[in-house]
Amino acid sequence: MGSDLCKMLAVMLFVGCVPTVEPQQHSFDPSFVVMATEADTWDAVVDVFGDRGWSITSMDRAGGFMVTDWVQVHNRPSWLDCGSYKWPQNRGEARFNMRIQPEPEGGVTKVTVRTSMRGEMPNVRVTSGMFSSEHGGGYKSCYSTGAVEEQIKADLLRRLPAI
Repeated sequence: MGSDLCKMLAVMLFVGCVPTVEPQQHSFDPSFVVMATEADTWDAVVDVFGDRGWSITSMDRAGGFMVTDWVQVHNRPSWLDCGSYKWPQNRGEARFNMRIQPEPEGGVTKVTVRTSMRGEMPNVRVTSGMFSSEHGGGYKSCYSTGAVEEQIKADLLRRLPAI
């Protein structure tokens, strides 16, 4: 039993001493311009999000806004920065807030993708002999690296008709 207690204390000391790095906000331009009409751009956006299974909770074509629910981006660790705590990178979620607006010159549309990210924190139970401790659970705020926005842009460009 004494050995178990020593192991438990050693693990707790090690975990407590590991420096954590907070997630960093990445610098990237969330807007891009596509050479397509506003109607064609809207159709492509809806198709891209539908193909990925990302549910749209609110859409106003006349106002140029679209919002999604929290959608899963599992197994895409390059899309989000959750800091040094690595677990959430395999269980990430994103919420997209998009603005789609025609440019004055016509046949050109500006798309802005604003992304909120979070990582799900698993419950971790550490048990050693008669001692047990549970850690984690809930969500950790993360930042987008800009990679998911670039992926959305690439998917849109593949869907839009060549002008």
